[in-house]
Amino acid sequence: AVVSTQSTGGRDLMGPPVGKTLVMFIEDLNMPLPEQYGAQPPLEFIRQFIGNDGFYDINRYSWKSVDDVTIAATCTLSGRVPVNIPSRLLQYFSVINMPTPTLATTQHILEAKLGRYYIINSFPEEVQRTVTQLCTAGLYLYQQVMASFKPKPSRLHYMFNMHSLRQFYLGMMDCSAADLTSQDAVVRLYAHETARVYCDKLTSEEERERFAGYQVDSMQKYFKELATKMVFTKRHVNEAKIMFTDFHIQLSSEETVKRYRIVPDNKQLIQTLTDMQNRFNVSESQDYHLVFFNDAVQHLVRLCRALRHKGLHVIQLGVGGTGRSSSARLATFISGSTYYELNIRRNYTLYDLRDDLKAILLKCGSQKKMCTLFISELHILQDEFMCDIEALMCGGGQIEHWFDNEEKEY
Repeated sequence: AVVSTQSTGGRDLMGPPVGKTLVMFIEDLNMPLPEQYGAQPPLEFIRQFIGNDGFYDINRYSWKSVDDVTIAATCTLSGRVPVNIPSRLLQYFSVINMPTPTLATTQHILEAKLGRYYIINSFPEEVQRTVTQLCTAGLYLYQQVMASFKPKPSRLHYMFNMHSLRQFYLGMMDCSAADLTSQDAVVRLYAHETARVYCDKLTSEEERERFAGYQVDSMQKYFKELATKMVFTKRHVNEAKIMFTDFHIQLSSEETVKRYRIVPDNKQLIQTLTDMQNRFNVSESQDYHLVFFNDAVQHLVRLCRALRHKGLHVIQLGVGGTGRSSSARLATFISGSTYYELNIRRNYTLYDLRDDLKAILLKCGSQKKMCTLFISELHILQDEFMCDIEALMCGGGQIEHWFDNEEKEY
């Protein structure tokens, strides 16, 4: 990767173009675990790269010098000392502590972003006045979730952090000014987005009930003026099944962008999904006959919500035969994306996986189409597959070395 991202200044001299400096970013520098006797080869390579301004070319058995390269890295902290980082490597870095933002700082940031969005897009004054309440309620609920739902060996996906908070506030900015016209609509959107970000990860009914209690508490506490208009109880929230989608109402001839709106009638949504399924069967030559009961409808709404956000990925937890692939195919069709699935063959190797991923990426880039790649546990034939899939999800320079110069020009 280092060789492919740099211009050569000679046979054994490498570096960026003259007059420029290359900054290499390394995330989670403390990730490599020590081996049996304490060695950490990845970190030793980085130490050699920094300390000696180069590295050995293992193909030609020669030394490659590197100029004008700076490394910026991040790592987690255990107390005050970085975990698993040798002092011989740490001496080359200027260490800067990044403290966790306080609640006041976080709320100020969120209020500024959300408030600016509502002002720029000319939301009604009634909606703009809810910004402080939304941010306070969202932070309160975030703290309750963080304290109550901890990761366990059987629930490793219970990872709630600042990214979860960001996904929630991005969801609050999905609606247009024409569809978010009152405080009542804001609270309903709040209930839907918090459920999508937090509740959808929970695996037991007891935990979902507990989350509903936290959600109701946040609404009762910070939206008091609506208490006489809306019934804030767990029973009301669970039975209402508040859902927002961008496909249950067909676009008019003047509209070009899908509008994220509340679903007024579940029967209408089921009819829309049935029509979508019929169109999918015709266009894709399939014979799907899914039954749209309540849980299936809610699951499709969740999938479509995730697919409409650029860079947001989905993990469907469940055993085989429960409709994971069928739901993903239909949700992809509804969202206007192209569905891809790995074609596992005999003697399928890591290089075959990269060729398939490269073909998908070239189609996405050259044709500028949204694509959905479905990967199940049956596709993970080797542990190394997960490294490439992770690199694909992170994007950027981590996958650039997959392509040779001819493919990059293409």
